[in-house]
Amino acid sequence: MFSTSKQLFIKTKSPLHAGIGRTIGNIDMPIQREKYGGYPKIEATTLKGNLRKYYENNDANNYFGKANNETVSVFGITDARLLFYPIKTIKGMYTYVTCSYLLNRFIEDNKIIEEIEGSKIFDVPENKCGIIKNNNQFSDLKDDYIYLDNFIFKKISIDNNKNKALEKFNFIKEKDIILLSDNDFNELIFLNKNIVHRNRVNEITGVVDKKSGSLYTEEYVPIETVFYTLILKNEFGENDLYEKFFEEIPLKIQIGSNYNFGKGIVEIIKK
Repeated sequence: MFSTSKQLFIKTKSPLHAGIGRTIGNIDMPIQREKYGGYPKIEATTLKGNLRKYYENNDANNYFGKANNETVSVFGITDARLLFYPIKTIKGMYTYVTCSYLLNRFIEDNKIIEEIEGSKIFDVPENKCGIIKNNNQFSDLKDDYIYLDNFIFKKISIDNNKNKALEKFNFIKEKDIILLSDNDFNELIFLNKNIVHRNRVNEITGVVDKKSGSLYTEEYVPIETVFYTLILKNEFGENDLYEKFFEEIPLKIQIGSNYNFGKGIVEIIKK
């Protein structure tokens, strides 16, 4: 069991491919997604494996345990869940969008860390939007409409001050956080997948491999996407070691594949 937990926010600084291998479908190499909802995620095993390489010369076995079960890991880690998704807009290049389902799940997960006062975030009507965190990105609008991608949403006023969990979003600067209906959010991120077409190269000749089919598609999580994960303390682990591990988590790490192309660089925000 786990006795306490801390939280990390993960913001992508370059396109991220935490994949599931090759599949038969419209995308040859898709990213990891939740079974229901289809939201992008980063598996806990992917996170923990990528974290470990930053500790190889610094108490790695003490923090992560040993393969022969002589010692156990001082911490557990949850899947990184989607929180905010970047969408282009005519004001400020892009903004963050989310929905009540993701926010309410975030609030529930935060109750593992501490008791949080506040009410449930209610869904907004379709084709309308509210501002969860106002950084005045759209303060000079002449009307009450916000343009997101190729869609127009009427801005309505919402009460966003009833839950203290939302105070943790103070690391978001300059950009507003827009609340959409669950259905509108799902449609918007589905239409804004980041798909890259690539050519398969023969390892021996170094040129395009025409025999096996040269063109394939690869999916990435867009830059500036925000996830969150919980770092859980193992009740059998030493508290000092757990605290030391959390303090030493790098503020920039690489997650997923294609690191030689500069992919998967993320910023870590500790809360």
